[in-house]
Amino acid sequence: MKKQNKNRNNSNNSINNKFRNAYLPVLNTNVVVKHKYRFQNTAASASAVITSNNLITAAGVVGTVVNSTVAMIFASVRLRRIEVWGGAATAGTGQTISIEWTGAANSPNLEFSDTTMTAVNPAHVRLAPPKNSLASFWQLSTASVNLFQITAPLGSIVDVDLDLILSDTGAAATTLTGMTTVVLNKLYYLALDGINPANWVPIRLTTTT
Repeated sequence: MKKQNKNRNNSNNSINNKFRNAYLPVLNTNVVVKHKYRFQNTAASASAVITSNNLITAAGVVGTVVNSTVAMIFASVRLRRIEVWGGAATAGTGQTISIEWTGAANSPNLEFSDTTMTAVNPAHVRLAPPKNSLASFWQLSTASVNLFQITAPLGSIVDVDLDLILSDTGAAATTLTGMTTVVLNKLYYLALDGINPANWVPIRLTTTT
């Protein structure tokens, strides 16, 4: 009897597995890109408010109107992490870098900073967006918001680690006008702080303003 029950159970398990495998698994059809972008500050005074669309345009745009307009490749963005290294410091002179996160509704802004007094070890911060900050949520290209403010001296390096979703709705891509140098259908990576003032320039990527 035990042997018959065992055989019956094995048969039932085989049938259940057969039907279970007949159903297709759930699939996220969004095309998600993960990449780390690097920028360097080229201005002596560099305190810049970074928006969600700044991140999207820094991740890649394509020229659509000569010397005028570019289109965003990505429809949405989420910041995973930011890391900043201060530029060359002078011994005995304080050097500070900071990130101030914009809080979501009913949440405060939060600021994190690091200061050095030596030329050997630059100021350095490595941060993920705090809970309930705007940067901790996915943001759409159609509704740009202020995510954080970065303050750092000349020559500082910043890495931004992004999740991005390619547009797949069939709707026209979000565009950015006011450009001065654009070649039709050419791919560009804009500065982290946008086309104005464009102080945080991408490293080893083609850019324009």
